[in-house]
Amino acid sequence: MVKSMVHHLYFADKLDAPRKNRFPERFMDDIAALVSTIASDIVSRFQKDTEMIERLNTSLAFFLNDLLSVMDRGFVFSLIKAYYKQSSGFSTNVQDQKIANMFELSVPFRQQHYLAGLVLTELAVILDPDAEGLFGLHKKVINTVHNLLSSHDSDPRYSDPQTSRQHSTFSAESSRNLLICLLWVLKNADESILQKWFTDLSVLQLNRLLDLLYLCISCFEYKGKKVFERMNSLTFKKSKDMRAKLEEAILGSIGARQEMVRRSRGQLERSPSGSAFGSQENLRWRKDMTHWRQNTEKFDKSRAEIEHEALIDGNLATEANLIILDTLEIIVQTVSVTESKESILGGVLKALLHSMACNQSALYLQHCFATQRALVSKFPELLFEEETEQCADLCLRLLRHCSSSISTIRSHASASLYLLMRQNFEIGNNFARVKMQVTMSLSSLVGTSQNFNEEFLRRSLKTILTYAEEDLELRETTFPDQVQDLVFNLHMILSDTVKMKEHQEDPEMLIDLMYRIAKGYQNSPDLRLTWLQNMAGKHSERSNHAESAQCLVHSAALVAEYLSMLEDRKYLPVGCVTFQNISSNVLEESAVSDDVVSPDEEGICSGKYFTEAGLIGLLEQAAASFSMVEDFNTFIYAGMYEAVNEVYKILIPIHEANRDAKKLCAIHGKLQDAFSKIVHQRSKLVKGNLETRCHAKSAILEKDDH
Repeated sequence: MVKSMVHHLYFADKLDAPRKNRFPERFMDDIAALVSTIASDIVSRFQKDTEMIERLNTSLAFFLNDLLSVMDRGFVFSLIKAYYKQSSGFSTNVQDQKIANMFELSVPFRQQHYLAGLVLTELAVILDPDAEGLFGLHKKVINTVHNLLSSHDSDPRYSDPQTSRQHSTFSAESSRNLLICLLWVLKNADESILQKWFTDLSVLQLNRLLDLLYLCISCFEYKGKKVFERMNSLTFKKSKDMRAKLEEAILGSIGARQEMVRRSRGQLERSPSGSAFGSQENLRWRKDMTHWRQNTEKFDKSRAEIEHEALIDGNLATEANLIILDTLEIIVQTVSVTESKESILGGVLKALLHSMACNQSALYLQHCFATQRALVSKFPELLFEEETEQCADLCLRLLRHCSSSISTIRSHASASLYLLMRQNFEIGNNFARVKMQVTMSLSSLVGTSQNFNEEFLRRSLKTILTYAEEDLELRETTFPDQVQDLVFNLHMILSDTVKMKEHQEDPEMLIDLMYRIAKGYQNSPDLRLTWLQNMAGKHSERSNHAESAQCLVHSAALVAEYLSMLEDRKYLPVGCVTFQNISSNVLEESAVSDDVVSPDEEGICSGKYFTEAGLIGLLEQAAASFSMVEDFNTFIYAGMYEAVNEVYKILIPIHEANRDAKKLCAIHGKLQDAFSKIVHQRSKLVKGNLETRCHAKSAILEKDDH
C-alpha cells in the first residue's frame, strides 16, 4: 500500500507538495478506518492467537512508520494516539500516582516529543515492581529506549551540546542497557536541570539514585584483556562441544543408524575424484569445511579483535565512571546547604570508595582522588565523627593505590593520604584515628593481598614524609614527629611482609610468623584483631576450619574484653573469661596489665568489630567454621561439637535480649542438626564396636575348637 501511495505521488507530481495536500481527505479517512479496524481486531483477539496478533501488531507498526515518510505527520500521530488509546486496555495499566511522583514528563515535552513520551511512559509502568504480568516486556522496552538514545548520538543534528540537553530526561533502573541510558541522560542533561531535579527529590529517592550509581560502578568495571581472552576460549570450546554433541545426538552413539552413515561415508570416500560429493566428506555436518560457510562460522577471535574489545570496554568504563563522578559532585553541591546533607553525603562517600576499589584507569583515578580530597576537606566531620567505618575503608583504598606501579596514581594517593592525616590532626592536634586506621589497613594488606608491592609503597611513604617536613604551617607542631613515627611503624610492618614472602611456600612457618606478629600487638587490640583475622583467613584458605574457628574465637574474646569496658549490658559476655570452655588459652586476650591501652582513647577500638554487631558477626563466623570440619570423627572426638554449642551459648542471650526470633530459630535449628549427626555417628560407632567384639569372640572360639 505504501508503495502504491508513493507511485501516486510520483505520477501526480506531488512528491514536493506540502504533506497536508498530498492525499485527499476521503483517502485519509479510509486510512484512519483501516488502522482503527486492525487495532480493534488486535485487542479482541489478543488472548486467542497471541503469535499471529503479535505479527499483525508489528506489521501495523511498520506501516505507521512508513506513513511518517509520505503523509502529514500530525495525521499519523493522531493515528498512533488513537491506536494507543484502543490498545491501552491490554498493554499496560494507567500510570498510578506513586509512579507519577518518581517519573514525570512535562506537557511541553509530551507535545514536542510525542513518541518518546509514549515510550518513556510505558517504561515507567512496565518497570513498576508492583505491575503483574509485564516481566516479559522489560527487555523490549529497555532496548527500545537504548536504541532511541543511540540514534540520537549517531544523528548529526544532535551533535550540538545544547540540542542534546533538550532531549535529555530521566529513565529508571534495570539492566545494563538501561543503565547506559541513565548515564547518557546524566551526561547530556544541563547541570542546572540536574540540580533542580536533585533538589526536588526526597532523601529516600536521592539515596536510591546513589544506590543506582553504585550499581553502575560495578556494572561498568573494566575487565581487562585476560578476561576477554578467557571468555573467547570458553566460547570457542563451548561451540565445538555443542556441535559434537549435536552430531552425536543426530547420528546416535550406537546402532544401525550410525553404522549406515558410516558405510555411506566409506562409499563416498571410494567414489571417483570427479564425483560431486567424493571430495567433500561429511558435508552435511562439517559445514565449516565448505566454501560457502567457511567465513561465516568464526568462533575464535583474533588477538587484534580481543584487544579492540578490551579497548572499547576500557573506554566505556572510564567514560561511565567520569559521568558518575560528575553526578556525585553535583549531588554534593545540591545537598551541601540542606539539613539532610549528612544522610546523603554518606552515600556519596560509599559510591566514591567503591569506585576506588574497582579496576579503574589512571585518568579516572586522578579525578576521583581530587573529588575525594575536596569532599573530606569540606566535610571533615563526615569521616572523623559520623562515617568512621568508611574512614577505615578510605585508608585501605589509599594504601592499596600507594603501592601502585603507576607513578601518577601513587602521587595522587600519597597526597590524599597525607591530607587525610593533616585534617585529622587539625581537628584535635592529634591524628590517632587515622594513624590507627592506616596501620590496621597496612596490616590487613600485608596479611591478605597477593599483589602487594612493598617497594612502591616505601616510595609513597617517603613522599608523605617529605610533605610533612616541608609543610610550613605545621612545622612548629608535633605533626611532623607523629607522621615520622607512623612511617617508622609502617616500615616495620613492611619488614614483616618480606619475611612472610620468604615463607609463602611453607604454610606452617607462615602461620607461625603471623602468630608471632599478632603476639607483638598484645597491647594494641585493633592491630591484634587484624592479625588474628589474617591468620583465620590463611587457615580457611587451606581448609583448616578448626584452626580458623579458634582464631575467630580469640578475635571474639578480644572484642568482648574491650566491649565490656565500653558497654554495660548484662547480656553481653563479661570478657574473654566467658570463652574458656571453647579455648583453654583464650585468657591471652585479657586486658589486665598496666600497659594495656584504654578503649576510650582516640582511635582505639573504633573499628566496626568493637561493637555488639561486630561481636555477633565474629561468633557466627566461628560457629560456621567449627561446623565445616570435614572429618566427622575429628568433629566428635576433638570436641568440636561442644565448641559449637559453647559459641551458641554466648550468642543466644544476645539474640534473646534483642528479641530476634529469626536468629534464635536459625541457631536452634543448627544445634539440632549438629546433635542429630552426633547421635547418628555415635550409634554407628557403638554398632561397629559390637561387631568387632563379636568377630573377636568368634575367632577365639574357633581357635579353642582347633
